[in-house]
Amino acid sequence: MDNRPVARKKNVQEGGTGVARRGEGRDQGPVGSSGGMHKTSSGTSGSGTGRPVHTYKQTQSASRGAKIGGGISLPIIIIAVIFMFMKGGLTSQTTNPSNNYTPQPTANYTDNGTVTAPVSSGSNTGSSGISGGAGITGGSGITGGSGHSGGSGLSDFYNYFTQQTGGTVSQSTAETLPANTSELNTSVASGTPGKRTRILGKGRDVTTIMVYMCGTDLESRSSMGTSDLVEMTKASLGSNINLLVYTGGCSRWQNNVVSSNVNQIYKITNGQMERLVADDGRKPMTDPNTLSAFIRWCAANYPANRYDLIFWDHGGGSISGYGYDEKYKASGSMDLTKIHKALTDGGVEFDFVGFDACLMATAETALVVANHADYMIASEEAEPG
Repeated sequence: MDNRPVARKKNVQEGGTGVARRGEGRDQGPVGSSGGMHKTSSGTSGSGTGRPVHTYKQTQSASRGAKIGGGISLPIIIIAVIFMFMKGGLTSQTTNPSNNYTPQPTANYTDNGTVTAPVSSGSNTGSSGISGGAGITGGSGITGGSGHSGGSGLSDFYNYFTQQTGGTVSQSTAETLPANTSELNTSVASGTPGKRTRILGKGRDVTTIMVYMCGTDLESRSSMGTSDLVEMTKASLGSNINLLVYTGGCSRWQNNVVSSNVNQIYKITNGQMERLVADDGRKPMTDPNTLSAFIRWCAANYPANRYDLIFWDHGGGSISGYGYDEKYKASGSMDLTKIHKALTDGGVEFDFVGFDACLMATAETALVVANHADYMIASEEAEPG
């Protein structure tokens, strides 16, 4: 099922005219046919009575013959070349008298990365190699030294940039370092405050998860909120986990459980949605007071040593923050300042604060959440429905 909002889909309309296939002209038949619009031999536009330009040029070339070099025909050139071969006018020259150069054998690369000098030598521009030395470009190797590019090994870039001219040097330090197999450094920098949440472990932790679900057009148009609620009911939750959902911000919920008129609170457990608060009034969900009241209610009715908060809706990152209430459009979004106020007034320190919303993983968002939680879970990208 395609769960994206309509606004995220391409707007494909029906009833329009068909698109011409590739290779067909506009109302004139296939491109290149005699019925298409071509340029005639006279250079004016016609309706298919004249020949295409390329056909005209080919005909002219065939009638005149191939002319090369200002009027000399190709057959004459061919005859002249054959005559010169017969008379020995063209010979293959294997040596260059000016350089007297004999091609050198390829240098020998050994397993340890060194290069030995060529077996034989020439006399081109230098002593016994090319451009001086017994090798190529000086020294007994290539580009100086006894190795390639100034070192004793191949691709030794450090030595290439530091000792290009002569000398035998060892391989660069980077090639001799041991592999990085150490364990991850999990130490905490000095001055860092301790974690707010104390994990008990061994099954003793009680966790209260608060899902602040502002349905908006994601639900009214594409039932994405309903889909996520169904997913929550399919989860296996232990008795020490309280999963609480606050609903609102939507003109029409696509299920027969959640009210479209008032805000409500549900608890999800064992595949069921239990309605805890049937009518929490009509409040804009982008109002920080609505969120802080929900946080306080959860902490008072479902105390735990681990609290988690998830924002569910649209997101705009550092610029516009979180949320859009479909029923209270004038209330705007809950920007980072309002989020900070809501979390402060809620009076709860969180194990993590998550954003099931687009674009909220910014440094500015993290700076706000750092005042209220040990961890933040968010996306830098636009989230799928």
